[in-house]
Amino acid sequence: MCIRDSYNGSNNPLTSQAMLMGNIIYVFEITNLMDFNSIIFPRPKPSYSAQSLFGNIIYIPKSKQFSISEIQAFRSSLSLSKQVITNQVNSPKHKQVNFIADSFKSVSQTQDTTIPSYIPCLFLPYNHGSTKLLLYFHGNAEDVGGTLALLDTLKSKLKVHVMAMEYPGYGIYQGSPSADAILKDTDRLFGFLTKILGILPSDIIIFGRSIGSGPATYLASRQKVFALVLMSAYTSIRAVAKHLAGALCSLLVADRFRNIDLIPLVKSPIFIVHGMRDPLIPFGQAQELCEQCKEATLVLPERMDHNVFDTKQDLIVPLKSFLEKHEYEPTPKEKSWGWLGIPASLFLKPAEGKDKGLMSKLFG
Repeated sequence: MCIRDSYNGSNNPLTSQAMLMGNIIYVFEITNLMDFNSIIFPRPKPSYSAQSLFGNIIYIPKSKQFSISEIQAFRSSLSLSKQVITNQVNSPKHKQVNFIADSFKSVSQTQDTTIPSYIPCLFLPYNHGSTKLLLYFHGNAEDVGGTLALLDTLKSKLKVHVMAMEYPGYGIYQGSPSADAILKDTDRLFGFLTKILGILPSDIIIFGRSIGSGPATYLASRQKVFALVLMSAYTSIRAVAKHLAGALCSLLVADRFRNIDLIPLVKSPIFIVHGMRDPLIPFGQAQELCEQCKEATLVLPERMDHNVFDTKQDLIVPLKSFLEKHEYEPTPKEKSWGWLGIPASLFLKPAEGKDKGLMSKLFG
């Protein structure tokens, strides 16, 4: 059942209009993500470095399995994390959220090493504690650095911790982008959050924007979480290519991320928002997805397109209304609750080689 909510947006979109760099999708970039030649279809240039977002980037180990002793060692460091990590935001205007403890100040930020055995993720903790974590998958023509403005707004307005996964070949993540690699990392990250950190799936909100709706829908089809949020989503990559370049050219694109097949398997509440002026992914694809859901809320702002939207009226207001209908309560009952203990070692870019650091000693 598809429930349509109507939001026309603010009468003065300039007051809260979001123009987020890096969210325009071109068919060339889409095909690159789908294993096409990276020279013909170049990836976006990194918007950040390990140094520029030092303290905001954590490095999740890719190890598929963890022994009991490893988990015990990890959770032992978690119990000490409150003394190491301070979740203090120095600037109220997001620009760069900084929660580096004093113990980090003496750490060199100039080391430049590769991290093929780790997944870089942007982590923005909610300053007052939260019972919920928003797991975000970004658009194709951006990296996690380009999502900072939007995610900081979501964090403060929804009162939620936020984590955004980087894709291979994007930002500081070494490697080549492919659908298979992204989905493997999606499973690894979710397993780490739930099995190692101990976060309940029911406390996780999965949010996928544009190309990110692929891994988001994939994960939600396999895990029952608090909610699935899709923004500017598509039925499949090939359907987008067909719209942009025609049926013949679409045959050159690998038919990956078929949201239209996976979304009926999602057992969590679903929220879909899509601009009616989107020239890249027609809002009709959002309607098709909604029709395949057992129950979903569909919001189609009339003046929103793929790249320009009113953050408050087009997204925050309807999303908060949706969450509240599903008994969303992010405020911890006790002040000591609602904190994610992240070991200090995860904030340090790991080195490859003979001395791989604490996390590599723990996880291989």
